[in-house]
Amino acid sequence: MSMKVAVSTVACPVWDVRTWVAKAKMYGYQGIEIALKDGGHALLADSAGTRQVLEEAGLGVACIATTVRLHELSATAGQRAVDGGKRAIDLAKEVGAGVIRVWGFQMERGEIRAEVMARIGTRLREIAEYGQTASVDVALQNGGTFVYAKELLQIVELAAHPRAGVCWNMGTAAAVGEKPGLSVPTLGKKVFHAQVWDARPGDWIVPVTMGTGDVRNKGFVDRLREIKYERWISYVPPYRVPLTGPALEADLKVAAALLKDWIHESTGKDNGGKPEEKKTAEKKEVATEQ
Repeated sequence: MSMKVAVSTVACPVWDVRTWVAKAKMYGYQGIEIALKDGGHALLADSAGTRQVLEEAGLGVACIATTVRLHELSATAGQRAVDGGKRAIDLAKEVGAGVIRVWGFQMERGEIRAEVMARIGTRLREIAEYGQTASVDVALQNGGTFVYAKELLQIVELAAHPRAGVCWNMGTAAAVGEKPGLSVPTLGKKVFHAQVWDARPGDWIVPVTMGTGDVRNKGFVDRLREIKYERWISYVPPYRVPLTGPALEADLKVAAALLKDWIHESTGKDNGGKPEEKKTAEKKEVATEQ
């Protein structure tokens, strides 16, 4: 087995499932990541129908990418987040997805970091326990206050559940200067889902068309291969300044081709011909929700 390549629906939430299936098949993706942001729920309005369309096309659902945030101080808001995670697990089971994505996401002024991490870990464990019976994993994505691999691993260890892991977004990692040679070995088998986008120095969290930025995506894929990662890797197309029409389709085509080439070529430790990233100033918070 090797990594499977998917595309995130966040790029064009108005496309229905049949359109996404047609585009994914056309450009060589093996599945789609269903993003619940900005109308993505429409793809799950008829979950049985969505699953049937995908299976008939030989495609899978890589991930249900939720907007659930687990950091809230309020017990009521925290329970609402946990309930949202559980509902996403139900949807994931219905469409055949093996993982959902959730967020940390941030610390409020005056809070103690360790206490916030413990709170997130507790809620992550509760969702993961629910996922156990459905055989669905829960992946905590780097973003907001919690962007470094070491810290995400600490939260996952606090959750202390085999269904709890990490969704690692290479674009967010580039924004804080963390290279794949550090993040991937740190997380190891706790990488449950992987995402890539491309971006440029000075505006790392605004994706650009694949291959035109400086994110170390090839190095990320190489490192994933070194740990024998055999789960999904999703391409997140530009969504803050969305592409449309032929520009979007050209980007989807290029991204799929690059990812498949990187996955199947011999492992290397270079940066895929991209210039060396300049060291970025440490950021306390990176808002990268998609």
